[in-house]
Amino acid sequence: MQGLIDFLNFKIFISPSVLIICYFIGAFIIPIASFFFLKWLQFKYQPVVDPILNAVSVTKDVLLKLQFIKLKHRILFISTLIFLFISLEIMWRMLFEFLIAYLQIRDALISITNSL
Repeated sequence: MQGLIDFLNFKIFISPSVLIICYFIGAFIIPIASFFFLKWLQFKYQPVVDPILNAVSVTKDVLLKLQFIKLKHRILFISTLIFLFISLEIMWRMLFEFLIAYLQIRDALISITNSL
């Protein structure tokens, strides 16, 4: 019963558990879900605006032109995209590590003040 009262009075945080769940959602589920959402949007709504302004058409043009680009430049382009994706995943991880460390520091400081 005391645990429930501490939870309702914000003396106990559920944040570390929730942060870990949010990290995995952001790291794995959101990139995959956004890819399928983009595919669904392409299927559902065909481009109706000028192709110059339409991002989907421009992307298709770029991907079609990749066939005519030198292998060296294709590898550079794809490796840059992979590097950006990995960098963003690392930054996402670091953000959650800092948040969890903050909560652990808070818990340690509270335990020190309670022991005094």
